[in-house]
Amino acid sequence: MAVENDYNLLVFTLNDLAEDLLSIRAEVEKQLMEEKREGLEPNETRWVNLVAARTLPLSGMIQSLAKMAQMVLNSQPGEAVFTAQPPPPPDAPP
Repeated sequence: MAVENDYNLLVFTLNDLAEDLLSIRAEVEKQLMEEKREGLEPNETRWVNLVAARTLPLSGMIQSLAKMAQMVLNSQPGEAVFTAQPPPPPDAPP
């Protein structure tokens, strides 16, 4: 299996993806409330367009994460798969 940096990079990428999805969810909830106040019919909603526009770029990120995970699974013991380093966590000491 891979080395610790590879796992850290996977976790960072997964957390980044989760953050993006939560952001989309918050935007959709806000849009739904606005549309409800405006009295729009279900087929007049803008939130569906928002989902389509914001999730399309994430599909590439999801595919990339899946490929990265597969590479880590197929690596030899102690073999580093990625040379890139994830950024330090926000609570890391300077």
